Formats: sequence, C-alpha cells, structure tokens
Amino acid sequence: MGRALVAAPAYLERHGTPAQPDDLVAHPFIRVMGLFGDGVLRMLDAQQSPISARVTAAISVNHWRPVHELLVAGAGIGVLQEPVCANAIASGSLVRLLPDYTVPGFELNALCARPIPSRTRAIMALLEKELPGALRAAETTTQSEHCETPLERSLPAILLSSRKTACTSQCAPS
Repeated sequence: MGRALVAAPAYLERHGTPAQPDDLVAHPFIRVMGLFGDGVLRMLDAQQSPISARVTAAISVNHWRPVHELLVAGAGIGVLQEPVCANAIASGSLVRLLPDYTVPGFELNALCARPIPSRTRAIMALLEKELPGALRAAETTTQSEHCETPLERSLPAILLSSRKTACTSQCAPS
C-alpha cells in the first residue's frame, strides 16, 4: 500500500513548503503511534536510493483518521496511506510534499489460525485478486466520482454465499 507525505495548503502558506528532506525537521510532524517513532522518515529519492530525513513528532495518535483530520486542518505535515488521502489530494485539501521523493509503502498481510476455514480462504482469495485494483482506483477516484469497485460488488455476495454454505453444512442432517 502506497503512502504519501502531505500537508494542507493553508499550513504551507503559514509555514512554508519544505524544499528538501532536511527541511522536514522544522515542521510539526503528525503521526500514528508505532510509526516514525525514531524521529526518522525513510524515503526513496528519484533514483530509488534510500534516504533518511529527521522529523519532529508533534502529535501522536492511535489511528490514521485523526492524523488525516489534523493534516486537513493545517496542524502540520504527515504521512498517510494513499487510499486514505486520495480524495483530499484530488480536492486540494492536502498536497503532496517533496514530489521527487517517495515514502515506501508497506505490505498487507492476513493472520489467521490453522486450519484456514473455507470462508476465510474465499475472502483472502478475493482480497488478493481485487484489493490492488481497488486501492489503485481509490487513489484516483474522488468522493463525488465514487463508483463501486469489483471488490465492493463482490464482497457481500461472497460473504452471503459463504454464510449460506457454512449454514448448510452445519445444519444439514448427517
């Protein structure tokens, strides 16, 4: 899942736009606890070489939503997952910072008990197939243009059919 370094235009008007990674330390950094706790934002430059920039964590929260709200309100700079901030970027409420640099994304993993129930396997297969496209669509779709993704169309049907299958197999006479 991709991530973006962002800030609100109003914040940037008041405090200036960082021109290079070393400028980030002068700006209040809003973060989710557990991320960037070492005061370092790792990025890749245009040649995909890793660089580290110091950040000053001003606010730490336990969920991405308050980070999003604080950033849109102009409280500082921060990193959000691209699907979370795509609409705000499209509407101009947030802007990407340091466009020649990227914040590396992270992998999504599913943790589950063994043996894996068939319903869980079905959901995992659907997510593996549809989630990359849904995330790409979320990056480019604004709220006003929102269209139903294959994942959104398929998930309820999968859940319903899995539930029916599970109920049938549990309730069928032996």
